[in-house]
Amino acid sequence: MRLRIREYRKKKGDSQEDLAAALDTTQATISRYETGDQWPSPDVFDSLAEYFGCSVPNLIEHQMEDSQLVELMDCYYAMGSDSRGLLLDLARKFSVGSVQVG
Repeated sequence: MRLRIREYRKKKGDSQEDLAAALDTTQATISRYETGDQWPSPDVFDSLAEYFGCSVPNLIEHQMEDSQLVELMDCYYAMGSDSRGLLLDLARKFSVGSVQVG
């Protein structure tokens, strides 16, 4: 998965500094989001979606190989039940249309 923040920002004609100011963060943080070095919090995802006028799922490009899915599921089952619950809550927040999580 990768974020589409750069794509949306460029379509809007904004610089990283413009977006950083709108989100009350730094240009360096926006750069880390765009390069995938840092993943936004759920609240930041909501702010990004509002800023760009799109849904949160549209900010995420979903391209997962089968081996990545297996690795993801292995990690999921290795988590404690509390962590799995938190992860499922987050996944439900980002689920789209008829996709059901949990």
